[in-house]
Amino acid sequence: SLQTPIVAYKPQQFELTLNLKKFEPIGLFVKELRIPEGAILNGKFDSDSNISTINGFARAIQYRKIKANNLIVDESTEDNQMNIFLTSDRIDLTDSIFLKNVNVANILRNDSLSLNIKLSDKDANNQLDLNGLVEFSADSLAKLNILPSDVVLNRETWRIQEKVNIRFNEGKTLITNFGLYRGKQLITADGTISSDPNDLLKLGFRQFELTTLNPLTKAMGIRLKGEMNGETGLRALSGKMRFDSDLKIDSLDYNDNFIGDLNLGADYDNDSKLASLNMGITNRGIKSLDIQGTYDADPARDQLDLDVYLDNSPVIILEPFIKNLVSDLKGNLSSNLKVSGKPSNPQINGNVSLNNVSMTVNYLKTNYRINQQLGVNQSILDLNDLRIRDINNNEALANGSIDMSNPNNPTINVTLVANNFMALNTTPKDNSSYYGTAYSTGVFSFDGPTDNMSINIDAKTEAGTVFNIPLNSAEKVSEVDFIQFVGSDSSKRLRKENFFKGLSMNFSLSVDEASEANIYTSLGRLNGRGKGDLSLNISSLGDFSMFGDYLISEGKFEFTAKDYINKVFDISQGGSIRWTGDPTAATINLAASYGVRTSLSPLYVAAGLSPDESRVQAEAIMNLSGNLLRPDISFGLNFPTNSYVKDQLQGYLNDVNNVNQQALSLIVRRSFTPGNGSVTIDKQINTTVISAGTEIAFNQLNNLLSQSLNLNFVDLNIRSLNEASASFRLLNDRLVLTGGVTDRRAINDFDVIGNEVARDFEASYLIKKDGSLVLRASNRLGNRNSLTITNQEYVSAIGLVYRRDFDNFGEFINQLIGKERREERLKQSLEKNKKRP
Repeated sequence: SLQTPIVAYKPQQFELTLNLKKFEPIGLFVKELRIPEGAILNGKFDSDSNISTINGFARAIQYRKIKANNLIVDESTEDNQMNIFLTSDRIDLTDSIFLKNVNVANILRNDSLSLNIKLSDKDANNQLDLNGLVEFSADSLAKLNILPSDVVLNRETWRIQEKVNIRFNEGKTLITNFGLYRGKQLITADGTISSDPNDLLKLGFRQFELTTLNPLTKAMGIRLKGEMNGETGLRALSGKMRFDSDLKIDSLDYNDNFIGDLNLGADYDNDSKLASLNMGITNRGIKSLDIQGTYDADPARDQLDLDVYLDNSPVIILEPFIKNLVSDLKGNLSSNLKVSGKPSNPQINGNVSLNNVSMTVNYLKTNYRINQQLGVNQSILDLNDLRIRDINNNEALANGSIDMSNPNNPTINVTLVANNFMALNTTPKDNSSYYGTAYSTGVFSFDGPTDNMSINIDAKTEAGTVFNIPLNSAEKVSEVDFIQFVGSDSSKRLRKENFFKGLSMNFSLSVDEASEANIYTSLGRLNGRGKGDLSLNISSLGDFSMFGDYLISEGKFEFTAKDYINKVFDISQGGSIRWTGDPTAATINLAASYGVRTSLSPLYVAAGLSPDESRVQAEAIMNLSGNLLRPDISFGLNFPTNSYVKDQLQGYLNDVNNVNQQALSLIVRRSFTPGNGSVTIDKQINTTVISAGTEIAFNQLNNLLSQSLNLNFVDLNIRSLNEASASFRLLNDRLVLTGGVTDRRAINDFDVIGNEVARDFEASYLIKKDGSLVLRASNRLGNRNSLTITNQEYVSAIGLVYRRDFDNFGEFINQLIGKERREERLKQSLEKNKKRP
């Protein structure tokens, strides 16, 4: 329905205003034209004064799939000419291709039309500033001359050469002398566009740089280099098209990998639906690729018939087909293949040789190397004892098959038997559930297509394995600027990237003491070595579950409290962590000790006893139990080299509150507290701040030194300005040498001046690898007047330590009474008798 108020009417003069509420398409031309409500058209015509003006606006106008948004029409007349200006914010050509900021200016004068078309603004990567002149004459419908114009492609300015002539006549478009050039690069077009198979359009390329195409191929992960020359002929372009081409690309480079010189000859006949291909690549004088054959594009047949020969071709040419599975392809490929069948399901037969081929498995971030010949039968790549080597030259044998029937999504059924093989090499960016470097011995199986694969691993870890489980990842992310906030528009959603993307993984790991585990919690990092049988399962949606027990034999607990307290505890042997599904709901049961050499005087004062000026090794014990993220914490005190202290302070230390107070003071301030006001609050605050600050700084220094020096057998531990120690692990960790220095001349927390530098040393040797029998020797400063030992003398000691674990009390009793030893001797005797002839 139209509202059309006529303001004035004469045979030569009128004004009108159209407010469009609803437009029903009428007629053949406009049957697919759509104009929504809200379009406005104002006009004025006066033949006496030669005045004609039209102004219009429409939020959107759509013809078929082409849609113009915010279209403005402005028409006016002057002496002997008419001006028409069209502007649109955006014109959508398809669902994914559009033009922004379109401006068209037309000036109609006598028998010609001058036009200027501008696309995009001056800061866009791609722009067009086209000038043209349309001439109307009696011998043809129209003739378009393109005047010097600019085209900006990926911020590179191209020029359209002068004297380009385009004519339209009887359904044909005739193009003469079209040239688009930039420096030495030139693209030409000459010929006729029509449905007549006798009409030919030639496209030519001279020194055309392939880097110009990279903005179009970037989304596919493809970067090209090289120079293209040659010609392509197109016939019946608007009908049953035929084409032939003869192109050459010099120095083709694919993703920074040199391929060679490419020659491409091809033709296609739309009548017979038959395409012929002759493509070759020459690399340093050797023909590395040769593809010859045909493709019958008739839907009733749809058949390939190609011979593919490769001679040490770069394997990178296969990347588009296997990029979902592997990346960083290097090495060369040789093959003699016959390709037949349909393109959607090709049948490939022949053989393939992998020559020093290396690749990185995307899901594991592990790099492997292969040198072997493989057979291909009906698009199935057979793997028979395929030898795969990791970056340390350790080997795994692979058996199974890879089905390449669907080249874009191959199906893999492969089993690997590995020995000390790198099975994981990920970082938190790759997988936030767990990450690290893993060396394993066991069986690895891969089943399914690359976009929905199941990986199963049953293995034991080997030396060098470092496994990280960040259970505090959610809290850490919230503390930094990784969260982006959007407006209230409910259509906007933050997408969480799923690392697995259809992949499911099941790990059955037997962990031994040669492997290191790092578990990050809100309380700090647990770093340790131990034993355990763990099962880790990850679904295709990224859900992570974990089962098993991890028994800690040694380790450290970096206790942190909002970065104000940073203390490193030694984990006592026998601690355990149990998972029953949810990784964050693990159960912990361990004791960790924080040791420091300090004065006993404040502790004796707090207990109401006479001060003891001795400086001894004291330990604050932190017992953690219950939920791993929210454990129950209790404290204790221990004096490993001075057991008499507990005896003398038994009454005072029987009070839990006293123990907690002194343990916390030892952890935070590195000294005991007298607890009776003999030291001022200012003094306590000052020493606490200095102690906490220096220890945080030295903990960071320790981490920096260990990472930069990369000495796996050295453990540095600088605790403060006057205390440091170092441990050296030799002979495959069987010999451990530990030495420490404490400057007792420094003024301590309560102005008691020491009088010498204490130097401690300890050596331990595992007589048995399992640690059940250990030889220890030490030289420590004496801390108690006893017999002939004075406070200034060192005590040297040597001894044997025997340890044996029992699963229950019954085993312990059997060992004591000798039953178990008799059974072992009987078993050994029977084995010896079997070996006798």
